[in-house]
Amino acid sequence: MADQSVAALIVSPANSPFLRRTLDAVLGQSHLPERIVLVRVGKESFPAVDGVEVIDAPGANNFGDAIREAVSADPSIMQAQWLWTLHDDSAPFEDALANLIAEGARGLTVGIVGPKQVAWSDSDRLLEVGVRASRSGRRLDYLMPGEIDQGQHDSDSDVLAVGTAGMLIRAAVWELTGGPDPVLGPFGDGLELCRRTRQLGYRTVVAPGAKIAHARGSYRDVREGEEADVNRSFGLRRGAQLYNAMVANPPILFVLMLVSLPFWTLLRALMRLFTKQPDLVWLELVGFARAFSRIPQAISARLRLARTRKVPAKALASLEESNLTITKAKRTLAKREREPKPVEVLEPVAAKLLREHKIASNVAAGVGTLLLLVAIFFTSSGLTNGITGGAWANLPTSFTKLWHEAWAGWVVGGAGAAGPGDPLLMVWALLSAPFALIGIGPKNVLVGFWLLAPLAAWLAMFWATSTLTHRPIWRFAFATIWISLPTFLLSWSDGRMAAVMVHVAVPLVLLGWMRMLSLGATLRIRGAQDGELEVQDRALATSYAALASAALVMVVAAAPWAGLALVLFTIVQLLVRPRKWKLTLLAATPPVAIMLPTWIAAVQIGGSRALRFLLADSGRPLAFDAPPTWLSVLGLPENLVLDPRSVGVWLALAPGVLCVLGAMLALVNFSRTWLRTRFFFLTGTIAFIIAIVAARTVIAYDGTLVAAWPGPALSIAGICMIAAWSGLLSPLVLQERLYSYRSRRRLDVAAKRRLRAKERSQQNAPKKDVLDETDAQVAQADVEQSEVDAAQSVDEIKPDESETEHLEVQDATSVPVLKSRVSSLERVVWPLAVAGLVLTLVVALTPVAVWAAGITVDGARSRAITAAPEYETPAAAQYAQDYPRHARFLVMHVNDEGVQAQLRRGDGVELGDSSPRFRLEDAINMQYLPQGGVAQALANPDEADADFSRAVAEVLNNSEPTGLLGFAVDQIALSGEGTSYTAAQTALDSNEYLERAGESEAGLLWRMRPSGLEPARMYIDDSGKVTPVPSGLVGASVDLSKYKYGPGATLVLSERADANWRATVGAQLLDVADHGWQQAFKLDGANGVVKVAYHAEWMPIWWALSALSVVSLLIAGAPIRRRRRQNEA
Repeated sequence: MADQSVAALIVSPANSPFLRRTLDAVLGQSHLPERIVLVRVGKESFPAVDGVEVIDAPGANNFGDAIREAVSADPSIMQAQWLWTLHDDSAPFEDALANLIAEGARGLTVGIVGPKQVAWSDSDRLLEVGVRASRSGRRLDYLMPGEIDQGQHDSDSDVLAVGTAGMLIRAAVWELTGGPDPVLGPFGDGLELCRRTRQLGYRTVVAPGAKIAHARGSYRDVREGEEADVNRSFGLRRGAQLYNAMVANPPILFVLMLVSLPFWTLLRALMRLFTKQPDLVWLELVGFARAFSRIPQAISARLRLARTRKVPAKALASLEESNLTITKAKRTLAKREREPKPVEVLEPVAAKLLREHKIASNVAAGVGTLLLLVAIFFTSSGLTNGITGGAWANLPTSFTKLWHEAWAGWVVGGAGAAGPGDPLLMVWALLSAPFALIGIGPKNVLVGFWLLAPLAAWLAMFWATSTLTHRPIWRFAFATIWISLPTFLLSWSDGRMAAVMVHVAVPLVLLGWMRMLSLGATLRIRGAQDGELEVQDRALATSYAALASAALVMVVAAAPWAGLALVLFTIVQLLVRPRKWKLTLLAATPPVAIMLPTWIAAVQIGGSRALRFLLADSGRPLAFDAPPTWLSVLGLPENLVLDPRSVGVWLALAPGVLCVLGAMLALVNFSRTWLRTRFFFLTGTIAFIIAIVAARTVIAYDGTLVAAWPGPALSIAGICMIAAWSGLLSPLVLQERLYSYRSRRRLDVAAKRRLRAKERSQQNAPKKDVLDETDAQVAQADVEQSEVDAAQSVDEIKPDESETEHLEVQDATSVPVLKSRVSSLERVVWPLAVAGLVLTLVVALTPVAVWAAGITVDGARSRAITAAPEYETPAAAQYAQDYPRHARFLVMHVNDEGVQAQLRRGDGVELGDSSPRFRLEDAINMQYLPQGGVAQALANPDEADADFSRAVAEVLNNSEPTGLLGFAVDQIALSGEGTSYTAAQTALDSNEYLERAGESEAGLLWRMRPSGLEPARMYIDDSGKVTPVPSGLVGASVDLSKYKYGPGATLVLSERADANWRATVGAQLLDVADHGWQQAFKLDGANGVVKVAYHAEWMPIWWALSALSVVSLLIAGAPIRRRRRQNEA
C-alpha cells in the first residue's frame, strides 16, 4: 500500500442511531481511507453499504477487544500504515483524515494523532482538544461548558493523550502496544494507550484542523434510547479512573491506594449525599468495586509496562497535571454550575425599586424584632434562671439523659413503663443537640425557647407572609396579629410548650409548602421598560421542602392529631400535583417516620380512645374551662368572664374577630387567588371544629378531669384565616412613585396650581403694568411650590408623552398637565385600604402592649408559670439521680385531705416523667367511675402503684421503709399544712431508718438509708440480701465478677416488668424471674458482664427511619445547589 495508507475501523452495534451519519462522513472524506471496515458488535444485522467491509466481533467486551478481533479475523488490515479508529457516534468533518495524516507525517516519532472533538448537535461547541490528566487518572476539565471553538486551542500540539474516537494510530504502534488495555472501555482506554505509547518513545499530538462531531453516546448513556444523563455512566468512569491510577502510580502510592481507597470511597459517598447527588452514592461504590475486582489485571499491566517501556514515567511529568490544579479547576467549575441562572437582568430603575423594597422589608423586620425584644425583656424578668408552675415541665439538665429518654422506648418517670414517651422529647433532643456541643443543657434550651418564643413566632410569620403578600406593612401587621392571638398569649403564659411550639412552627410549614409547590405570591416590578418583570425566589425547592418537613415534625410531635391531617393532605397533594411527588414525600415522610411509636400506640389503643390519645397534651396537665363555641371561633382557647368593664377581654377578642372577618370578606373576592382563599378558609373551619371538640375531650386527670388544650388547633385555624384574609390584597407591583396614586394626585394638584397662578398673573396685567409686590410674591411662591411638588417624583423619570395633554392659555403658551388616571374606584378603595391597615395595626399591637405592660387578660387571670428556685430538687438528690445509682426523689404533700406523693428522676417535674398515653388511661379510669368511685379507683391501682401507696403509708407510720427501696428512693421531701402535716413530720423524724437532711424548696428533707444501704435503681437480691449495682438511665452493663451472690440470686430493676426487657451475659440470655411488679432476671450462677436493655421489635425500624429522616432533612436543607451537568449532545 501507499506510504500513508489508512484503514478506517468503525466499531458499532448494528442498531446504533448514530452510525448512518458516521458512515456518510467517512465515505465523504476528501482523503478517502484505503479500507473502511465496520466492526459489528452484537448479533443484529444491517444493510450492506458500498465501500464498507463488515467484520463481526460478537465476543468483544469493549472498543479495544472489537478491533483486536477484527484484526485477528483479517490480518491484512495491519498492512496499512495507519489505523483510524472511530466510534459509531463520531462523525468526522470532510477534511478530518487529511489533516490527521498531515500532522502524523511531520515526524516518524508521532505515534498517535487525535482530532478536535466538537458537539454532535453544534459544530461550534468544543468538547475536547486532547486529554489533560494527572498520573492518578483524574482528568482536567480545561474547557468551560458550552465553550465556542474560536481557535483558542489550535496552538496545542503535544498532549498527554487523546480519545479513541477519531484517533489515528500507526499500525506499528498498535502492534507494539497491543491496543488499549483489555480491562478498559469505553472510558479511560485512550489515556492508558497514549501513556504506554509515550513510554515507548512515540509522541501523541493533536491536529486542530481535524474535527469530528462526537455524540458521546456512552458518556451520556443514550445507547439504550433513554433520556441523556451523564450521571448514569459515572460508575464506569470512576472505575476506569481508579484502574488507570493503579497502573500508572509509583509502587508506594499503589500500595497506599489499595489501603486507603475503601475509606476514601465511603467518604466520597457521604459527600455525594451532602452535595445533593444521591444518584452518585451507589455509583461511587460501583466504581470502587469495578476497580478493586481488577487488581490482578492491574498488577499484570504494571509488570507489562515495566518490561516494555523505554522512557521513564517521570518523562511524562511535563504533560501531566497536578492533582491540586485539577481540584481547583473542578471547584471553580462546580461553583459556576451551582450558581443560579438569573431569570432576567434588571435594568437600573427596576433594580433600584427592588433594592428599596428589600430595605423596607428589612426595616419592618428590624422594627418588629426590636419592639419584641424590649417587650420580652420586661415581661420575662426573673424567669431566666428557671420556670415552674402551670403546664410547665422541665427538660433534663443533661443532654445524654434527654437523648436516652427520647429514643429508649421506655418512659422513665415513676416506676417506669413501656413507651411511647412524650413525642416532644424527640424534638427537644434534636433541637438541643447543637447546643450540647457548646455546653448548653436541654433545660436551658427550653427556657431560652420560651423566652424567645414571641420573637420566633413573629419572625416566622413575617417570613411566611412573603408567600401571601410582598407589602412590608401588611406583613408586619399579619405577624403582629399572629402573636397577639389569645391562643398564643395564654399558651405562652401557662407554659404550654406544645401549643407554643405549634404557633412558632406552623408559619414555617406554610412558607415551606407554598414555596415548595411554587404557589407563593410573586413580586413584580414595573421599571423604565415596557411590561412587568417577575422576581423569582432563588432558594431551592428542596430546601423549602426540608423546612416544611422540619416544621411539620415539630407540629405533629406537639399535636399528634395533625399527623392524620398530614397524611390525608399528602394523598390529595399527590393526586392533584403528581409532578411534585418527590418534594411532597420529602416533606411528609420524616414527620410520619419519627412519630412511629405514637402511631403504633394509637393502633394498639384503637377506637375512639385512639383519637383521644392523639388529642392528648404534652407536658403537665392543667385544667381549664372550655369556652363557648362562638368564643372558640374567635380564637379563645378557654372561657373568660366577659365583663363589659374589662378592657382586657375585648382586646383579647379583637385579633380573632379581625381574622375571621377578613377571611369572610375575602370569600367575595373572585381574583386569581380565589381558590387559595377558599382552601384556607375551609381548612381553618375544620381546625376550629377540631379545637371545639378538643376542648371537650378529657385526656388527663390531675385532681380533676382535664380536657385537651385547643391551642394547637386554634393556631392552625388562625394562620389559615390570615392566609384567606390575604386574598383581599392585590399583588404588589413595584413602580416609580410618579405612577403611584399619591404621586399622580400630587402632580395633578401641582400642575393645576401652576396654571391658576399663571392665569392670575395674566388677569392682573391689564390693570397695571407691574404686579403688586405682594401678589407677585404669592404667585411666584405658588409656582415654586408646584415645581417642588412635581420634582418629588423619582429622579430623572418623566411621564410618557401619551399621558399628557396641552391646555391653551391666553398667551398661547403650552403648559403640560398630567392626565388624571385616578379612577373613582381608586378614590374609594385607597382610603379604605389605609384605614383598614391602620385599624389592623392598632388591633394587633394593643393586646401585645397591654400584655407586655402586665395587664391580665380578664382582670383576674394571672400568669400560671412563675420563677423557679435554683434547685427544685436538692443538689444532693440530683447527685443520687445520676450514674451509678440513678436513684429517685420522693416528694410528698400532706394536708388534712390526704397525701400526694410523686417520684422524681430530675430537677422538678420533667417532660419524661409521664406520657400522654398513661395520663389518658388515668383519666379514663376516673371518668367512667360511678359516684363516689374515686376511692374505689385509688384502692385498685396496678401492682406498682399499689406497692407505692403501701410504701408511702409505711414510712408515714414509722415503719421500716423497705417498700421504698424497691422504688430506689434516696431522699424524701415533705411539705403541707394542718395537723396531718405535723403528724407526718413527727413520724419521719422518729423513723430510725431516715436521716434528717435539712430543708429545700420542695420541703423538709430526709435521707433514706434502710439497713445502711444507699438505694439504687438496680440491685442483686440474694435471698433478701440486697446489693446495689450501678446502672444507666434505662439499660445497664455490670461486671458480675465483682459481686458475691448465691445460686438463687436475682438481678432486680426498679422498673415495671415488661416482655421487652432483655438481660444477657455474653451470648447467654438470662431467664426472667418473678419479683412482683419489678423486672428481675435469674442469675443462676452467671459470671461476667451482664447487659440489660429494653428492646422492642419496632425500635430498630424506628431508629433507622428517624436517622434517615434527619439525614435527608439535613441534606435537602443544606443551601447547596446541585451541579447542572451538560447532557446535551
